[in-house]
Amino acid sequence: MIFNRLSVFFNKQHTISVVKKHNAISLLFTLIIALQVAVCLFWANSKTGLFIDEIHSFGLSNSEHFAFLNRDTATMNSWLDKDHFHKYLTVQNDGKFNYVNVYRNQAADVHPPLFYIALHTVCSFFPDSCSKWYGIVLNILFFIITQIILLKISMRMTGNNVMLSSAVLIFYGSTMLAIDNVLFIRMYMMLTMFAVLTCDLHLKMFCRKVDFKNLLPVFFITYAGCMTQYYFAIFAFFLSAVLCLCLLFEKKIKELLFYASTILLSVGCFLITYSPVFDHMFNRKVGAQNLDNALQILKIPQKCCYYAAYFGISLFSDNIIFSCAITALLFMLATVLAVMWFKRYGKDTLKTVFHSDFYFLATVVILTFVTVSLVSFDAIPRYMYFIYPLMILLVTIFFSSLFSEIFKKRSNIVSFSNRAILAGALCLGIINLVFRKPSMLFEAEYKSIKMIETYNDRCGIFFTRNNYSGALTQECRAVMQLKEVYCTEPENMEKIKCLLNEKNFPPLIIWVDKDNQWGSGYDPEKITAVFITNSMYTTCKKLYSYGLVDCYIVN
Repeated sequence: MIFNRLSVFFNKQHTISVVKKHNAISLLFTLIIALQVAVCLFWANSKTGLFIDEIHSFGLSNSEHFAFLNRDTATMNSWLDKDHFHKYLTVQNDGKFNYVNVYRNQAADVHPPLFYIALHTVCSFFPDSCSKWYGIVLNILFFIITQIILLKISMRMTGNNVMLSSAVLIFYGSTMLAIDNVLFIRMYMMLTMFAVLTCDLHLKMFCRKVDFKNLLPVFFITYAGCMTQYYFAIFAFFLSAVLCLCLLFEKKIKELLFYASTILLSVGCFLITYSPVFDHMFNRKVGAQNLDNALQILKIPQKCCYYAAYFGISLFSDNIIFSCAITALLFMLATVLAVMWFKRYGKDTLKTVFHSDFYFLATVVILTFVTVSLVSFDAIPRYMYFIYPLMILLVTIFFSSLFSEIFKKRSNIVSFSNRAILAGALCLGIINLVFRKPSMLFEAEYKSIKMIETYNDRCGIFFTRNNYSGALTQECRAVMQLKEVYCTEPENMEKIKCLLNEKNFPPLIIWVDKDNQWGSGYDPEKITAVFITNSMYTTCKKLYSYGLVDCYIVN
């Protein structure tokens, strides 16, 4: 009897000990994510400007009458007041929760509508206003979910190793990779969340069993991911292809059929509910450009190297030489460890060290990395944002697993290596916090707004080509500072002369579209010289040069 009571007592003590340990670990992870959110909020507060694509995010989410400035509406050769541009960026009282309008705007664009639906929903609670916080708060929510799921994957793949999982969270969430993704008011943080979510589900099915409990979330997440960004389809395709091959190899035909049917049904629902995808892929200039990029196979190594370099810069330092040096050292260390590993195990090398889920995920990530490098316009970091957390996870597991296997008879070295990885993550996070700034603050755009703000009682002329919206969209918030703006092409210089003689309002602000990437650009100096010649103005002074335009004041 006494022994039974003692047994119950010690079991209770053991259970309490386990619960306390679990709570302590949960608190640790919560603290890490909370600190990272605080850092994101700090930088979000410092974000003053918006990139042209972010202005498009608000316009495509909220504009009722036209998807793009200077497209789908009679913008050219007419005076436009502040209200015209304000309505483009904001939800009006009679347009709240108008998702049909969001769908129509995205059909005119080249992206799926889910992120814009989410942004429009937030903006609908704050009609007639536009704030960076509407998009950033959404991204912070996506970031938190991403970190929680990344933690689940990491704990599973590292055998519940708290130290390594903490390192993965810190490596990703405390570097410019994640902070830039959170600050950038586009669909990439949402895309990252769905990529990590679907990765978690596929790893469960790969390691355990394909069942209805997993298939239903796979259906919805695949659909949602495709409705967020087309690059998700590349990642989902390789996940599905590799898993199907594994199921076929293991002769799990019934599970294969159920899984394949779920994926096909999800993709079918996406194609039915968002039919503009066909126009985006096959009829638009963007789709043709992607196809042209895909045919330039010889450029794959070059673009992959560019993306890898950007990855290093985003992770380590803005100094290219320093980042490349660290990357090279890590590559050399990986090579040395791999040689030691191979010498020890020879033919059985691939059967040791890494679990099958590591090979599964590594295969999918590498294939996605190469394919996105192939089809993307250029080596622009945001196109790879969605697989960066998984890349960091794989690199962390790679080094820790090699150290553990090679030095498994010397537990002190293995323990030291894990601590060294965590210490490296902490140091990198602190360095990024203290010495670096995110690239998504876009302070130059804000400076141009403040400069134009001093002329808020004046009018302006905006020289751009008909149906080219880039330059006018970029300057949307600056143009809003003036009383009126007249948009036209330089070919209408004689009409402008008559127009200005009628109104007679010096000084005047002039913008000249100099964008040559899409063929809409002019020579600003030449245009301003012709304007001075054909008007009553005698002097011209450049106010600023930013992105797609040069801005002048004439007297």
